[in-house]
Amino acid sequence: MTQISTEWGTLSVFYLCNLWQKSQENRMDSHRGARRNVLILTMDNTLQSDAFEDFLFKEETYETIGICMTVHKTLGHGFLEIVYKDAVELELARKEIKYEREKGYKIEYKGVILPHQYFADFVVNDKIILEIKAAEGGLASGQFAQTLNYLSASGCRIGLLVIFGRDKLEYRRLIY
Repeated sequence: MTQISTEWGTLSVFYLCNLWQKSQENRMDSHRGARRNVLILTMDNTLQSDAFEDFLFKEETYETIGICMTVHKTLGHGFLEIVYKDAVELELARKEIKYEREKGYKIEYKGVILPHQYFADFVVNDKIILEIKAAEGGLASGQFAQTLNYLSASGCRIGLLVIFGRDKLEYRRLIY
């Protein structure tokens, strides 16, 4: 399990994700203009939690989340993940937003490039990793850990984890 050093000591990614999820419980329901609690994993692996309105790539993340909301509103829940990815890709193309689907990233381990790659569901505007899930159980700590690892491998700073498998779209913005 990945360990992260914080001002509160060394935390496992599972604990980190639970801490982050709890910080989100008090967020406002309004999508636009709401103050959000954001968990920031900095480049030196320290953890910061703060509530603020101006954050990295704010408009791009709102637009991407809005696309996912449109797809969920139209399709509902219950489809396979690939269906939601196809619909999101169609919406990105219609809005002429730059994206790459299934972009591959090489993984380096102790100076050696491993034979298998990580493939991001989408990379939006060359700076946002968009991970789409259709899990009916909602957000899980393993999905947070996976997205954090993807951010590390890609060099991107923002990750959006979007879950289409419930009555209401669930999403989390991760900053690396």
